[in-house]
Formats: sequence, structure tokens, C-alpha cells
Amino acid sequence: MSFGLIHRYFGGKTGLLKEALRQPFTRQLARVLALYERGEARRGPEPLLDSLFEAQRRNPRYVRLLAWGLLTGLLTEDVFAADRAPIQRLLALHREAARPPRSVDTRAVSALALTATLGFALFQPLLHALFDVGDDFEAVYRHHVARALGAFRTPATRRTRVRRPPVVDR
Repeated sequence: MSFGLIHRYFGGKTGLLKEALRQPFTRQLARVLALYERGEARRGPEPLLDSLFEAQRRNPRYVRLLAWGLLTGLLTEDVFAADRAPIQRLLALHREAARPPRSVDTRAVSALALTATLGFALFQPLLHALFDVGDDFEAVYRHHVARALGAFRTPATRRTRVRRPPVVDR
């Protein structure tokens, strides 16, 4: 790609970098929306967590690049402005699927799911060093995040079976 095309479509190298960091987020958002539109999220938070953790496995360095972009100020609110409409649709689908009590703000629950999964990927080396965890720790962590997210569902929905983590004797 020539510099002229980069400048024309992205405004320069910085614009290209911003778009390169935004695109994986937008693709994952589309996958999560599809999951909700197919009704899979009615089963509980596990399908969402499966999708988010799988995205991190597909592109393990993305979380660090995203964090770098946010911390350096490269990625600002305007970069993700195009994702606002799909996010609003996702929040509406989440309210429909989880039927949370009125006191629950679905934005906060969604932020909890996003930061719990992104934060785990970002801080995984630190967590392994601090807690001397094994390969099974991700499954245990996912189980606890699913339980926490399940607590924001209506009582009838909350009774859905949550996958049990592997037994760890530590």
C-alpha cells in the first residue's frame, strides 16, 4: 500500500494504526451480537465468555496492543464511535436475554464482562507469578466470572447450570 493511499483513506500512519487496533474489536463485537441474536446468551453467561476467551486465543497480543493504544492516548472515544450503535443493540439483546432486575445497569454488567476477560488476558503473566497457578486456572477463573455475571440475571434465569471448574487441590 502506498503512502498516498494510507493518507487518503486513514489520514496518515496514525490513522491506519488506529483502524488496525479498532478492527479486531469491531469483528468481536459482531460475533457477540450474532451470539445474542441466535439466542445462545439465554443459556447464561458461558457462551459470551467462551466467545471472548476464544478471541483472545486467536489473537493473544491484541489485548496488550489495545491497552497500549488506550494508555498512550492513541485510542480515544472517537475511535470507537462507529461501534456505539452495535453496542446499543447488544445492550438491548442482553436485557432481553438476561432479563435483569430494574436495579441492574446492563452497561455496568457488560463493562464487568469486558474488563474481566481483557484484564485476565492482560495480567495473566502477573497472576501466574503471584498465585502459582496451573494450566487449569483459566477454567476456574471463567467459572467464577460466569457465576458473578449470572448473579445479575433474574432469579428464574440464574438457576441455569453453570459449568463446574476442574477440581484443584491446592
